[in-house]
Amino acid sequence: SIQYEKENREYKRLLKDETKKKIDFFVNLAHEIKTPLTLIQNNFDEYLKSLKNKVTPDLKGIKFYISKLCKDITNLLDAVNIERSKILYSHNSVIHLSMIVYRCINFFKAVARKKNITLTFTSADSLFCKIDPTALERIVNNLLDNAIKHIGKGDRISVTLTSDETNIYLKIKDNGLGIPVELQKNIFLPYYQISNEKSNTQGLGLGLSIVKHIIDSLSGKIEIESEINKGTKITVILPKYTIKENDVISEYIPEDQMIIQENITPEKETYDKTKYTLFFIEDKIELITTMQKSMKEFFNFYYALDGQEALEKIERIPLPDIIISDIMMDRMDGHAFHTELKYNEKYKNIPFLFLTARTVQQEKEESLEKGILDYIYKPFKMNELIKKVLALLKYRESLITMERSAIEEKITSLLWSNKDFKFLKFESKCNEFKVSAREKEVIQLLMSGMSYKEIAANLYIETTTVSKHIRHIYKKCKVHSNIELLKLFLE
Repeated sequence: SIQYEKENREYKRLLKDETKKKIDFFVNLAHEIKTPLTLIQNNFDEYLKSLKNKVTPDLKGIKFYISKLCKDITNLLDAVNIERSKILYSHNSVIHLSMIVYRCINFFKAVARKKNITLTFTSADSLFCKIDPTALERIVNNLLDNAIKHIGKGDRISVTLTSDETNIYLKIKDNGLGIPVELQKNIFLPYYQISNEKSNTQGLGLGLSIVKHIIDSLSGKIEIESEINKGTKITVILPKYTIKENDVISEYIPEDQMIIQENITPEKETYDKTKYTLFFIEDKIELITTMQKSMKEFFNFYYALDGQEALEKIERIPLPDIIISDIMMDRMDGHAFHTELKYNEKYKNIPFLFLTARTVQQEKEESLEKGILDYIYKPFKMNELIKKVLALLKYRESLITMERSAIEEKITSLLWSNKDFKFLKFESKCNEFKVSAREKEVIQLLMSGMSYKEIAANLYIETTTVSKHIRHIYKKCKVHSNIELLKLFLE
């Protein structure tokens, strides 16, 4: 109906306006973050320069993550500009493509060596292209960064530059994990990521979509060939440019912005029976190492890189007092890991905390209903986390102690109502302190509330003889009064 169409158009308009407001908010937020981030990056660089050769691995790690954050923010803003059809680059510069690609690859060779990856480059001489040089740098850097992320130690990457009469062909080939055929059509979509149980890498999923946009803006092409466990080949096809007499060749030189992350390895796991045992499941080895460094003073610290590894490892380590797990992990995520533990009587009552960057309230409520004790949101302060976990374990320990005492009292109460049990306990005490038969009679009458005179009359002996028996009993039982004696036998 006309009314329905009118209402539908209005709904779409409102939805579009609301979406635009949200995008504008995140763009403004990203811009706000870029300014302080730029100041942090520049000031930190100056600080590192002042240290000269005294830069520690921790400081290099901070530098690595500042650079990663800057890159992610830039990619996010570029992705929004692409969605809004804003021009990112002006392709008016004539560049010596072979030279710029060669310099970009040289920066990556240090990263490749660190991971024991062989990176080779072969190129035809003097290949020119009309392209924004920063755009070409982003193409090469994103493709190489992506290749290095998804291959392992000992693998190879080859980069070749060739041409024919009209086109230049940049080919990046690796012998890594490969990409399933059904997923290959998605890899250039914004925010799309392939989860792979061997690579264990995560990001924003924007790099390849930005590469695709740049290449499209040049009327070029990007093609992919990949086979599982055999590797991947990416081919970038760009229009070849023939130098004219009055052309000015760009002197653009890529900056060496590659930050090599230190090899990070947690310390050997050790056990001390005086400490609580904490089992930490997280797919970022850097966070595992940081947590271990901060928590080893208070906990026996054991770790796993995903839920599947944790399920296998928990059988080989001391029984954890508490488990802290990330949610988003390859192979088996935190939810699946928790569900598996609930089926095992041995582990189902261990306190379980989630560590996550996600703040979805509904997910939190559903998890709490399933038995998750609490959520810890990233970013968090390490000291607060340690205090929280220690307080939680001490409180749980006190509850267990109180429950045990209550059960023991109940059992004792039930047993003391049984005459046979009382008799056996009395006999046991008498045997322990080598009490004679007559002394045993004296103690029983004393326990019933009789005086020395009443005990003497009951046993047909003198009062002084009762006093003599009691002195002997004091000596055997190592007590000094009737109150201490009665307390000993009534315990």
